[in-house]
Amino acid sequence: MRTYFPELVRFEFQHEYFNNEQEPFTFQPQKLTLRLLKRSGLLFRSNGNGFTILYQAVKDQNDALVPLRKFNEQMSLRFWICPKSHYIGVVSQLPLFNPTAETLYFDNLADRAAGTTLFVNRSAPTVTTADKDDLFPLAPISWRYGKASTQSVSVRVQSAQGTVIKAETCWPHQGYVNCLIDLNGVDPGLISITPGTEDTSTFYCCESLPESPPLAAVDLYSGPRVPGPYAFVDGGGLPQPKTFTCRIARRSSTWRYVVVPRFNTSLNPAQLSIEDADARFTFGNPAAVQSMNGESAFAIESTLPIPHQAEPIRGLSLKRNNTDLITELPNPGPDQIRPSGGGFLSEIYVFV
Repeated sequence: MRTYFPELVRFEFQHEYFNNEQEPFTFQPQKLTLRLLKRSGLLFRSNGNGFTILYQAVKDQNDALVPLRKFNEQMSLRFWICPKSHYIGVVSQLPLFNPTAETLYFDNLADRAAGTTLFVNRSAPTVTTADKDDLFPLAPISWRYGKASTQSVSVRVQSAQGTVIKAETCWPHQGYVNCLIDLNGVDPGLISITPGTEDTSTFYCCESLPESPPLAAVDLYSGPRVPGPYAFVDGGGLPQPKTFTCRIARRSSTWRYVVVPRFNTSLNPAQLSIEDADARFTFGNPAAVQSMNGESAFAIESTLPIPHQAEPIRGLSLKRNNTDLITELPNPGPDQIRPSGGGFLSEIYVFV
């Protein structure tokens, strides 16, 4: 009997910083998911722009593909998105975060469809579909709670659906409550921790981290809690192939060129300008500054933030009295992006 492997799930991951020819990410199942895929006869296939999950199928008497076996109606499939470069968070339009302590999180538990596109971010579909609302701290295996109190405190650990999956009563000793909340044995996924009547904190609980720090965790569920358009397995355990999409915007920052007249000491600000041959970006007038070494210099800033991209932006030239001093100005690298006044600034030194 010949078997076939049609798609059950396709996950498309798009990052505006990169062009489609590059493969800057790896995608990998988490350990429990890898075992579940093998037990269920599912195949995982990764590429630089996402992954697919295939299922075994055969042809029936009408020559139509049917699954070789029914699926468990309720499954939890969890994956990591890992960048190949450490600077991905810096060039992404996201809050700066530490990937060993926090992760972006995406799931299919809410209807975020825009037309036929199924988004997996927590916020509504927009031009780019990842923001600060998708960022969660990673839950430690053990979590210590303590506060001054003469009364016991009940600490509850709940799943994303509100089910209490662990509870611990912390008793006072000499006017202080201190106890260890052990998360071993808690299923992976989003959890919330609520100490007594205090504010609830939400974490992503994972069985283990991948070898390289992840950018995001992706949890894809099947079962009755999944909205109909997002269900890739129906109530009878039969496949309903779906494609899920996630997009992340690239970072924009103000570009500041610090021109140090090391070899042209007669330069003055009125002579200098930066022009874009394609008229995409404009720059303000030069301002006299000092370099980090205390040298006299001139700073020229873009009037608006400029989006970063993997391919260099060409056509920016430094001019002296409308004559080229530098025909192709360098672009700032990811290590030159820093927070500034509620936005981001990239400072590039050029010597003339």
